[in-house]
Amino acid sequence: MKYSRFKRWSTLIVSFLVGQGSVQVINLISGLLLLRWLSVEAYAQFSVAFGFQCTLNMLVDMGCSGSIIALIGDRCSDKEVVGSYIRSAKHFRNRLLAILIPLSAIAFAFVTSKQNWDWTTQLLLFGAIVNYLFFEGWAAYYSVPLLIHQQLKQLYKFQIISACVRLALCFSLFLGSALSSWAAAWANSSVVVVQGFFFRKDSTRLIHEPIETNLNINREMQHYLLPLIPGIIFTAFQGQISVFLISLFGQTKSIAEVGALGRIGQLFLILSAFNGVVIAPYIAKVARQDLVRRYCQILGAAITISLVLSIGSFMFPQPLLWVLGSKYYHLRTEVGWMVVGASISYIGSVMLTMQGVRKWVYWWATFVYVVTVMLTQIGCLIVIDLSTTINVIYFGIITNLSALTVYIVTALYGFIYGPRKTEIPEIPI
Repeated sequence: MKYSRFKRWSTLIVSFLVGQGSVQVINLISGLLLLRWLSVEAYAQFSVAFGFQCTLNMLVDMGCSGSIIALIGDRCSDKEVVGSYIRSAKHFRNRLLAILIPLSAIAFAFVTSKQNWDWTTQLLLFGAIVNYLFFEGWAAYYSVPLLIHQQLKQLYKFQIISACVRLALCFSLFLGSALSSWAAAWANSSVVVVQGFFFRKDSTRLIHEPIETNLNINREMQHYLLPLIPGIIFTAFQGQISVFLISLFGQTKSIAEVGALGRIGQLFLILSAFNGVVIAPYIAKVARQDLVRRYCQILGAAITISLVLSIGSFMFPQPLLWVLGSKYYHLRTEVGWMVVGASISYIGSVMLTMQGVRKWVYWWATFVYVVTVMLTQIGCLIVIDLSTTINVIYFGIITNLSALTVYIVTALYGFIYGPRKTEIPEIPI
């Protein structure tokens, strides 16, 4: 039995490392080539559009994709159940998409107006964002069945294909001297179109998706998500706040620097992906008596990895500076502190993943998180000059530390009291 368990886990981890590693390497190459191929102004435009895209994607999803695995639990083999939860998630996303697109168009025009970018570029950038948001729904929800059944080869095959498409498009545009900020944004959004198409096609063998949503499942999903929604909305904005702040207070050069340093965060993408692919399904099934030990083991590993990467970035910044390219080689100090901030954020994401699948979702925790982080950021806005790249990085580190404090308190409460217990009234169908 021990050998069988070891073989299953080793196969799963190897599949993850090979698949996720391949995806990250291709995406890293694409991102780094864009740093070199795009001018400083064009990369600043691309960075702002990418920040808006990430924020809006969180807002239109509102946690639905992450809730599916937690709500399905041990019913993953029931095709009707899995399909019903996916249908409900799409139901909420489509409505949020219809509401947020017009509002975000106004916000995007406001943020970019200070930089005096021409309206054609702004319109094309925003069009790429909308295209991404629509097809990301397919990719996010129809990949869940593959994830639940741990069919990682299929999962990563489609991601690798789409990542190669992106790289090929960018390279072709560069060769034809047609690579601009909006062209790069459209190439980026084309990745999720390919992913969404393949995931939707392949998932049909694993689910039976109903035409209409199940009202009881809608209410169950709402019940699970309601305490999270204020935090999700807040996180959606503060997750990209560095780019937004430097867009409002800094110059185009500083925007490009913050965007370029954000590429350093890709060091943690493979680790963050491990949260959803391996840690979440595993912790969701761990017996209550083993939870403290497993939680501490996983968290300890995350802290160790973060310490090694942070110390290494200060001692040996040259490889990271080489990766960013000659236009950003002067950012020696900024690179080290950017890794520190990303490390703190990564540790928090590990905790959130484990707490989410154990349903440690509380109204008070969301309120404390929003108030704590907001007060921290207001204090930083008062005392820190946010027109410089290094100060924006310090702002992010302080914010991440305040958030991590709340996650620790929530974890301690969850270990003692467990999931939030509230009856969900059923609706006759």
